[in-house]
Amino acid sequence: MAEPAATLARRLWEAIEPLHAAPYFSPHHRRISLDLGMSGYWMGYFAGRAAPLGAMTAAPVESMFFSFPDRRVARALPEAWACAEPGTVLEARITTARLVLADHLREVSRRDLDTLASYLEMAADGCHFAGRPLAAGWSSPGRTHHPGEHSTSPQTHRIRVRRRRPLRQALDHSSGRRVP
Repeated sequence: MAEPAATLARRLWEAIEPLHAAPYFSPHHRRISLDLGMSGYWMGYFAGRAAPLGAMTAAPVESMFFSFPDRRVARALPEAWACAEPGTVLEARITTARLVLADHLREVSRRDLDTLASYLEMAADGCHFAGRPLAAGWSSPGRTHHPGEHSTSPQTHRIRVRRRRPLRQALDHSSGRRVP
């Protein structure tokens, strides 16, 4: 029996999910969470994913992350916000992504990075977020940019907030080049 044809959305998810998931499973994630004073993997995970929405309590995060046991979320939130403000956690999450993507994108050409960024941003621009509060939260928060900086401690960063797509920001930093 043949497998059903994958939808365009499913094929896109399969293509870019490794970029999204890699930071959560890297040693950088754990180290940065501990640097922020968070106890355990899950506190850093839930705080990092929910950070663009602000200092939320467990109930709305449990609803958005419905595949996780409620108790697991409740053990992490709102306690995580006593360790670090959501903006600091967001910066740490972006720092983690930069570090991890740097390991994977160093050998990618400027042309290929430009093409990848353009395609992913076109796809993101075509998304609608009705009924998807987490996606809406991640769609346009102010981002920080630190050209050429590779610090693993978010507290040491010189913060300059810019409205930039997170993908372009990660690609800029990871490749050591500015992607237009």
